[in-house]
Amino acid sequence: MVLLTRCCFCVPMRRGVMIIAIIWMIGGIYGIIQNISLLISDYYYKFLLYSMAQIALIINILMTLISGFGIIATCAESVRLLKAFSVLFIFLIVIHIMYAIYYTVNIYYKGYLSVFTDETMINFVGPIIEVYFAKILVDYTEIVKIARDNISTPGRVETSNVTNNQVIN
Repeated sequence: MVLLTRCCFCVPMRRGVMIIAIIWMIGGIYGIIQNISLLISDYYYKFLLYSMAQIALIINILMTLISGFGIIATCAESVRLLKAFSVLFIFLIVIHIMYAIYYTVNIYYKGYLSVFTDETMINFVGPIIEVYFAKILVDYTEIVKIARDNISTPGRVETSNVTNNQVIN
């Protein structure tokens, strides 16, 4: 397995992971606001989108909480926290993919696929980008683990059999 050493080919890994977590948090907060406003509005397609907006609201709340945890894990540089963040991130990617499929099938069978084409495309492009971000998170966790292992396990220390009181001839 090849470890990436830079995020997006130019940003150091720690900063890249922090940027990913912050972008995810901003996206989650934006999604929460968007879904709440959809649920309380008199939008024309509300009958169609109501259940999907509820599911998306839950996903966005999870996304915001997980990204907040990721910011803490990145600042702490704890291998355990970073592994937990990576697992939660991958779990949320799987949920995003399942939601994208549900969304597309629901829109298609109700006959509104042409109306919501842009949102359908975003629902599938997002997880593709997130898979790259997951690779960055897993690699950063491995880099931190390797760095911790190198520091915490010093090489063998040779001790002398000679004490301060002995004279060597």
